[in-house]
Amino acid sequence: MPDALAISLSYLLQRLPERDDWWLIGSGALKLMGLDVAPHDVDLLTTEDGGRVILAAIGVEPDVKGADDRFRSSLFKRIKVPGGLDLEIMGGLEVFGAEGWRWLRPQTRQPIETPYGNVFVPAACEMLSILDLFGRPKDMDRAGKLRDHMARHVGE
Repeated sequence: MPDALAISLSYLLQRLPERDDWWLIGSGALKLMGLDVAPHDVDLLTTEDGGRVILAAIGVEPDVKGADDRFRSSLFKRIKVPGGLDLEIMGGLEVFGAEGWRWLRPQTRQPIETPYGNVFVPAACEMLSILDLFGRPKDMDRAGKLRDHMARHVGE
């Protein structure tokens, strides 16, 4: 039986239109990058326009989600995947940091092959910067695991 992450990736990739403006981030991405983490959801980061196209292809409308003191996005949707992990689609995500609100758009895009097609994640060093920017305890824990993973795989 496929695990919950695989079920969600299959669901997503069967519906995702061909685009070059999306990335998986968070624990689901880290798991796919080879880290020993237990993802609780699959976070897909895209632009606001990209999010609208993706949600239309899936056949759902965005949720109304207010900003909190650290995160806000122009478009947000949580999709319950039967038997899988929830998908969180964030279009136009901004993160509040030392310089105020900052739009998060990765500059790198690394493919990871799955049985359902390629997914894309930021390069490890950029993912580390994202986790540090998020700054929550769970992100700091994941950043430490990613640093350890990167140190073990230097030169590969």
